[in-house]
Parts: sequence; C-alpha cells; structure tokens
Amino acid sequence: MKEGVEVGICGTGPVWAGIEESLQKLPGLRVRQLGSSLAVAAREVAMLSPHAVLFDMDKAEPDVVAAILRKLPGTRLIGFNAAGDAITVFAASERTVLSVEELAGVIAGGARTPEAIR
Repeated sequence: MKEGVEVGICGTGPVWAGIEESLQKLPGLRVRQLGSSLAVAAREVAMLSPHAVLFDMDKAEPDVVAAILRKLPGTRLIGFNAAGDAITVFAASERTVLSVEELAGVIAGGARTPEAIR
C-alpha cells in the first residue's frame, strides 16, 4: 500500500484541473478526480475512504455532506466557495457528553467550563 494522504476532487473545469495539478506536485499527496460533484462521487468516496475530499460549496447538498461524514468520520470534506477565497472544512468527531456543562464545552470549542463561553 502506498504511503501518503489520499485526496479526492469533486469538480470539473479549469479551476479544478489547476487545483488537481498543483496538489499532485506536492510530495505525500495522492490526488484523484472523483466526479463533477460530491453527490455524483458519493459512492466512490465511500469506497475509497480518502483522507480529504475537495468539492464546490455552491453544488453541495447538505444531506450528502452529512451522509458522508456519518459513514466516514475520519474524512475531511473541504468545500470551496467560488465567490470568494474561503473554504469550509467539515470534519466529524464523536464524543460522549454526559452533562450540560460538557455540552457547553463542546459549543465553546472545547473549553471545559461554561464560563469560557461568556
């Protein structure tokens, strides 16, 4: 088995081709074109279980994003916003929460006490 980080790309066109070409030049990344959108590539994403998947946020279907994160909690879904220079990273994590205080800590971004929220 090859070492490295498996990256899937869900998008077509010159911008996506440029991203794919640029990423392939970086050591340690194995980049693969998966389809025109995350919804089209969902089955292949599930079979390959890549470390990360890049996709167009404008074409993202929330139920597809949620389904992939449930099935592959270790995969980072990285949505590109075509209108700006921002990305959105979706990553799943599971955690046992036994109290409202612990829930407040999750809401606060990992802080341990509700006071950290204020």
